[in-house]
Formats: sequence, C-alpha cells, structure tokens
Amino acid sequence: MDTNDNLEEEFNAFNLSSESRDYLITSAKWAKIIAITSLISVVISLLGSIAFMSFVGTRGIETGVEFITILYFLIFIVFGVMAMTPFYMLYKFSTETSANLVEFKGVPLYKGIRYLRSFFKIMVLFILIIIVLYIAVILYFSQYF
Repeated sequence: MDTNDNLEEEFNAFNLSSESRDYLITSAKWAKIIAITSLISVVISLLGSIAFMSFVGTRGIETGVEFITILYFLIFIVFGVMAMTPFYMLYKFSTETSANLVEFKGVPLYKGIRYLRSFFKIMVLFILIIIVLYIAVILYFSQYF
C-alpha cells in the first residue's frame, strides 16, 4: 500500500522538463506537417481514382469488366477513407498538444497524447489487416504452384 501511495504522489507531482516540453512541441509541429501532407495525398488519390473510374467506367461496358472495375473502385475508396483516419488522429494530436504547450489554452496534455495513442492503435490495426491480406493472397495463389 505504501509503495502505491508513493507512486501516485510522484505521478501527481509530475512536471515536464523544459527539454521534454521542447521535444513535444517539435513533435507536434512535425506531426501536423505529416498529417496535412498525408491527408492531401489521400484526397488527391481519391480524386484520381474517381477520374480513372469515370474514364474506365465508360469503357467497362464494352469490355465486360464493369463488375471488377467497380469492385476495385469501391475497395480503393474504402481504403482511402480508412487511410484518412490515422492522419486525422495525428493532426488532432498536433493541435491539442500545441494548444497545451505553446498557446496555453488550458487544454490538458492528456487529450493530445490520447490522439497519439489512437494513431498508433490504428496503424497497428492497418498493419495486421495488410498482413492478413498478404497471407490470403499467398494462400490463394499457392494452389497454382
């Protein structure tokens, strides 16, 4: 009991050193740059897929591949929208952390860190999904060898 009480008191008395604060501010700035450029690139990719679909969509009827083209388009749109989520979380980490450390708006620091935690959780989830997709493709094509 005494050890837990001491740990809780130490945690409540926790203060950021100026060096740690500077690192968090720098991390928030870079996170904002990465998030904005990533969101822009995802939007450009989605717009490109819409343009490609409008071009291929007119030819799909002639070639008989309209179903697979629409399926690829829908999969691309779903993954594009899913790809926006972690970058939004990274952007929110940046804005919330900056609001606490730079602008002193009274926003608790844990709100920014919470978005960073969500960013990493989503990235791990995406990595697991991609690994499962790779395994599924390997198993599917292994029957041909």
